[in-house]
Amino acid sequence: MTFRILIALVGLGMAFSLPAKAGIQNPIVEGDELSADIELTPGLKAELVLRFEKSVGLSVDNLGLSASTIDITDLDILQRLPDPTAINLLSSFPVRVTVAPPADGGFAFEGVAEVELYTRNLQYTAATPFRIFAASPGEDFRDITASVSGGSYRTRGSTGNFSDFLIVADTRLLPDAINAKFDHLEASLNQFATEMDSVLFNELDVALQASRSAWAGGDAATALDYLQSFEALVEAASGTGLPNVWRSARDLDNVAGVLRAEAQTLRFSLTQAINFS
Repeated sequence: MTFRILIALVGLGMAFSLPAKAGIQNPIVEGDELSADIELTPGLKAELVLRFEKSVGLSVDNLGLSASTIDITDLDILQRLPDPTAINLLSSFPVRVTVAPPADGGFAFEGVAEVELYTRNLQYTAATPFRIFAASPGEDFRDITASVSGGSYRTRGSTGNFSDFLIVADTRLLPDAINAKFDHLEASLNQFATEMDSVLFNELDVALQASRSAWAGGDAATALDYLQSFEALVEAASGTGLPNVWRSARDLDNVAGVLRAEAQTLRFSLTQAINFS
């Protein structure tokens, strides 16, 4: 049975409420979107939205969704940050959102998943250093931010797999954050080289290296243009030349989703470099 047939069977477009899990209140599924309130104490609240391009079996249980408070001095978290001296956990929002689908839950999605958090515990300004970071079990946290906005604070990140999510204060210099994102995207492309044909790999590598060279030469706008060419190549090959499905059995690499998500957060940072130059 194909992924698309499975989607038809779950009846997209229907909205229904789901039982609450730890820290998660009022969860509602509508089509390929799950929204919920996070309430850990009377003064520690947020709104969570998870969006999928296409999904099967979307529910709180099948996502393994929960929220918890963290100790901002927890070395297990701090040691997994890219630069613990410049990236700080927030006493005003010490919250970890966990998405850990059980292997036998039957959940799957295609493409990119979006994670959006909105909280009144944080205040947004143009120079706000708050970012959404993610980490799979045992791996280091990294910035996945694709947008920020507010009155209060709203952030959105994208991912091709599942993780723990935190909002942190990232005070690294923007060029350092951009270089780290280039490093990570290059590493992912090389990791997945055997899951695509050599022609596509070379096209993606050329576009990515051109973007990085332009950035290194001080031309963020041209770097962004080449990065968008990279994204277009990935999207065009998604599902044909590139695997693009993640499922709870964890037996597939969502190559297109991972590359798109990492390119999106790099695009966010390059756009910042252009806007604030």
